Amino acid sequence: MKTESRVFRGISVISLVIFCAVMVMPAQGVQDLLVGSYDSEAILRYDGETGAFIGVFTYADPTGGLAYGPDGNLYVGEYDKVQRYNGTTGAFIDTFASYSGMENAGGIVFGPDGNLYVICSAEDYLELGGVMRFNGLTGDFIETFASGGGLNRPQDLAFGPDGNLYVSSLLTDSVLRYDGSTGAFIDTFASGGGLDGPFGLAFGPDNNLYVSSGMTDSVLRYDGSTGAFIDTFASGSGLDLPFGLEFGPDGNLYVSSNVTDRVLRYNGTTGAFIDEFASGGGLDQPHYLVFMPEPGTLILVGLGGLLLLRKRRS
Repeated sequence: MKTESRVFRGISVISLVIFCAVMVMPAQGVQDLLVGSYDSEAILRYDGETGAFIGVFTYADPTGGLAYGPDGNLYVGEYDKVQRYNGTTGAFIDTFASYSGMENAGGIVFGPDGNLYVICSAEDYLELGGVMRFNGLTGDFIETFASGGGLNRPQDLAFGPDGNLYVSSLLTDSVLRYDGSTGAFIDTFASGGGLDGPFGLAFGPDNNLYVSSGMTDSVLRYDGSTGAFIDTFASGSGLDLPFGLEFGPDGNLYVSSNVTDRVLRYNGTTGAFIDEFASGGGLDQPHYLVFMPEPGTLILVGLGGLLLLRKRRS
């Protein structure tokens, strides 16, 4: 009984701290944009509202994707490994994940299970590439989660509203779907509509799938349930070899224009061009991009983790 009472009091105190933290937080914080600059080997930070260059967030070799983890830190795919950086300061923490045979890391994402999924697109790994899964807490290699089904040089990945995993297949001009729990191949989910050289992909607020078509300098939209082609959602206005794409806190679509060294912004509902949102500061061949969480979100993540740890210890 005494142990249960102590645990209850501990949880109550932590819950009170979380509640107070929420109450004192500002209603909304600026979520700055981080962009992987391939040629300058850096991750650059831009003001999330104005697009003004703030500074170098950290120096890295961002050949692969950017993702914030459940711990509030930034994870970066760097050729044959995934590095972890402090999510607020950019300070290097450690090499979080690596594995023999892992080459040319592409997109990365934390799955619904809390584990880290990493694209490996090297030609000599599984011949055509695959998706590796690593323990989201320790970074230990778990398995090659998904491959086959026609996958050839995968670039990016995302978990869909249905919980399944979607992977862009560069050399087959398609997006493949895999079971989100087992990794088993389901189908070729999306293709056609002029898709040529798919790189980045993302599910939008409307639950439809958006794919950057690198060779046609456009972003295509597909039905998020059926995979049927809907339209060419965004193009023009200087978009040249679109790579990474991300829906921002404002609901608009941000696309890295690799050749012109810009991040362009398009209306998230209509696809109409808004502006050249970010450039300068040494941005050279932008690849993947991610918005920083709100400061309050990072506080809650840390407090939530403390609560979870307290429960486990009990």
